[in-house]
Amino acid sequence: MPLERLSAYKGPGFFCVLSQPSDSLPIDEYHHWYNTEHGPARLKLDNFANGFRYKSRDLERPVWLACYDLKRVSGLTEPQYTRLREKRSEREHHVLKRMGYLDRRIYTNFSSRGVDKSPAPILLAVTMYVRDDRVDEVDRWYEEVRRGPLYPARGGDVPTINTGAYRRHLQNSRLAP
Repeated sequence: MPLERLSAYKGPGFFCVLSQPSDSLPIDEYHHWYNTEHGPARLKLDNFANGFRYKSRDLERPVWLACYDLKRVSGLTEPQYTRLREKRSEREHHVLKRMGYLDRRIYTNFSSRGVDKSPAPILLAVTMYVRDDRVDEVDRWYEEVRRGPLYPARGGDVPTINTGAYRRHLQNSRLAP
């Protein structure tokens, strides 16, 4: 789904960015930029419920992942967010030019369980490619599976872990030249 079509999606979503600084971008500079400029600017917006950063355990590239829960996916098309991208600081331009890998992914939520909003100690992502004519069947299967061992026997409402199911709507990758 092109970014402009996301303006119609008022529901919650998930925004993640995989990144890897190139050799010309020192890791300390990358973290300082992210922690003092890039991340805080997004977390001030009312559309971003939270944001967490992760480092790959196996150190396979890309090593870094930023994850944001979105209150509404359409917020990524609203001026408060698009202005951040249109009016980047010199520093941000300079950092992004030296990024070796940058992959932005936007997902819409279709099922979530859990109440804990603290950073997950582990993030596990499973990808399924489903034919259009099988989406409803897979959605039903997924909901049945999620009533299983991850949830307590007392009704299945409160999970022992947080889970969410999302559909990817936009991926924008850039590899270093």
